[in-house]
Amino acid sequence: MSVYDKYQAWVNIYSMRKIIIVILAFQSTVYAQSSSSTTIDTTITINSNSSLLFGITFDCRTSMLDNMSNPVGYYDVNGTIIPGLNAVFSNFQMSSLRYPANGIQKGFNWKKSIGLPASSRPPQDILGAIGPPQPVIFGFDEFMAMTASKGVLPQDVQIMVPIYDSAIIWTSTQQTASVPNALQLVADWVEYANAPNDNSNPGGGIDWAVVRATNGHSLPYGIKIWNMGNEPWASGEFGNTVAGCNNYLSTITPMIDAMLLIDSTIQITLATVGAVTSNWNTTIMNSVLVAQGKIYGISPHYFPTEPTNSVFNVANVLSVLSNTAQTYGLVTILGDYAPNIPIAANQATQDSAMQWGGANLSADLLMMVSQLQNVERVNFWTYGIPVAVYHPVRVNFPGNYTLMPVARLYEELFPVVLDRSLSVTNSSPVASDGIPYSVRAGAFASNDLLSVNVVAVNRDKLITHTFHVYGISGFSLLSASLLNSPNLSSDVVTSTSVAADVNGDFTIPPMGVLILKYANPLSVWDTNPGAPVIGIYPNPAGEVISFTEELHDISIFNVLGQLMITGIKSAKELSVAILPEGSYFIRSANHSDMFVVQRR
Repeated sequence: MSVYDKYQAWVNIYSMRKIIIVILAFQSTVYAQSSSSTTIDTTITINSNSSLLFGITFDCRTSMLDNMSNPVGYYDVNGTIIPGLNAVFSNFQMSSLRYPANGIQKGFNWKKSIGLPASSRPPQDILGAIGPPQPVIFGFDEFMAMTASKGVLPQDVQIMVPIYDSAIIWTSTQQTASVPNALQLVADWVEYANAPNDNSNPGGGIDWAVVRATNGHSLPYGIKIWNMGNEPWASGEFGNTVAGCNNYLSTITPMIDAMLLIDSTIQITLATVGAVTSNWNTTIMNSVLVAQGKIYGISPHYFPTEPTNSVFNVANVLSVLSNTAQTYGLVTILGDYAPNIPIAANQATQDSAMQWGGANLSADLLMMVSQLQNVERVNFWTYGIPVAVYHPVRVNFPGNYTLMPVARLYEELFPVVLDRSLSVTNSSPVASDGIPYSVRAGAFASNDLLSVNVVAVNRDKLITHTFHVYGISGFSLLSASLLNSPNLSSDVVTSTSVAADVNGDFTIPPMGVLILKYANPLSVWDTNPGAPVIGIYPNPAGEVISFTEELHDISIFNVLGQLMITGIKSAKELSVAILPEGSYFIRSANHSDMFVVQRR
């Protein structure tokens, strides 16, 4: 190489370095930080029971064993929760449950899942390649006992009923899901669940209310929501065509009539798929069943992935579908959702949908749905079997289990989502992946509007956002925390306390979830309705506050949860002179309420 050539090469390299430096500097400017906000309207309620957005689907095969005699679910062959799972699931809160999940695709027969002793129940071949035929020890009655222990009302249980009769020739997929005498089976299920034990025997033949009482459940369960099948629009079943949907409707119509004859108060839901204009959906909306008022709602499923089929895309489809359903007098129940896992995905891909990237997507979807007025409830797919493709619980090794980030997200957000969701208007720039927003927020209030919580989700993988809340004047910030993870494929979720800057802005890093809790500082939190209300005066306070009755073992916290005053054994009057100006929370041993006082 000549001296000139060496010089030219050096010039080219130097020029490229300048270009690279310029590009990096530009990216740093674009992706360093951006601003987002939400404006809350506390006068407008979108969803009057927002806790129902935190439902789950639960698999009926949870007490069965695999081919190596290892448990596949949360419960052992005695119907007792496995000790390793007890630590991560027993305290897991839920508001609504859908059952029997994928067991319905394998021909689950509820009649074979009841009866005492449970060990005498006939085997069911519903694990497929996972395990051999065996009795379902954790059957329908055990499932209902679990829902009761979780505080879930029977009216919030959603039953998926089988729709394929084994006497009819179906496709192989339908045949696998078929059961003997499907019409009688589903009618009898309604009777077993809901008929009073008074010899009325509404279905004739076997008095299923008596059978239920013999099994230890004299009173009816009172289950309201019954969904016809799971995904009957699938290509292996009826197919998403007008003709396919009409075949579905003709199959389920006599079943629905038989079920309503047993209990006319039940609420029937039908599976839908895709946009409102899909062949299947238009046929459902214009069906005779809907026109006759026999259908309560529709049950779509969505499995988004970022950014190709993002929550933004799902929102566009679901909002139009739910609004259209409302014009037909139908509610919308999001039967199943989860971050998408492709068919035949490897283990890493399966894990990724349940890790922090999937948790962030789930938070985004839940905040989106909280702003859709006609979406009554949402179910995450699926719990009950940690060895499944969708596994919110990970099996580390036999007997050792941990919650995946998606499940941790539910644990963190469930107590934050209060009685009702409020209307919000979000302002956010285009994300680095081209989706039209970076941050989405939702707001939730107690029915008395004494508490308001805000959840803000930064779905951007690159951009840090400052975030501001408007429309919350008159409320004091009680706490602020950030959920985050080291990376998108991490199993670890961290929750840390954060604070606003001098402008009242919070910083949300890429893929972070911010949780803000506010309280009305001029009101008393009455957490024990009917109990005597303790008065605090003056409020706002000067240097001394007084109580209308003596309080014992008094503690005072600031809005960050820091203990400011403690060790007061009893007092009817208390000096607060050491407290800086601000809002404070008072607890006492002899009163279950927590009081809010302002110091000025």
